[in-house]
Amino acid sequence: MDIPWPKKNEQLFIAEGNYYEFSHFAWGDIGSQFYGYIEGYKNAADTIVKTALENKNIKELDTCIFPVSFLYRQYLELVMKHVFLTHSEENFDQKKKWINAVSHDLKKIWGDLVPILKKGRTPDEIEFISTVEDYIIQFHKIDTSSFAFRYPITKGFEEVHDKEKRINLKNLMLRMDELYNFFDAVEMQLDYEKQVMAEVEYYYCSE
Repeated sequence: MDIPWPKKNEQLFIAEGNYYEFSHFAWGDIGSQFYGYIEGYKNAADTIVKTALENKNIKELDTCIFPVSFLYRQYLELVMKHVFLTHSEENFDQKKKWINAVSHDLKKIWGDLVPILKKGRTPDEIEFISTVEDYIIQFHKIDTSSFAFRYPITKGFEEVHDKEKRINLKNLMLRMDELYNFFDAVEMQLDYEKQVMAEVEYYYCSE
């Protein structure tokens, strides 16, 4: 079998070929683009996990944890930021400052998102939000700065993981599915409430 090698004058990124070989991106407004990133990271992680589990290849299982965990974390960071940016009552400049302030800190992002999630909710719903918070904090603890699964060493040349660990990939995927369902429901609910409020305001302003 011929081994493929880099070829002179070949291009990495081209826009020609079969339609179903293309990936289209940068379409729609900012909300639409957030959707593309959010779905892309989550789906890519799911695909890697499912393939690794099906193949039952130890090498694959032991090495895919790095892209999988990074992709899931990136999904989580983006979906929480999207909910906050879409439904926070802060103005544009305040939101720009917020993005810089929270950086990649899942705990900070979640902490600022909680008041939006709890507003007008029942005690049972608030209790459920606390359950979701436990998931978020667990992920934050294992990767506090979006660094733990991107590089094997820190900027100080120390090992990021200095002890052998085990993570059940199937369990991780199932828990991330639960978070996906939660945030999907949250966005639908908040969008609906925003639409109702807009209709009420329009009604009273037109009187």
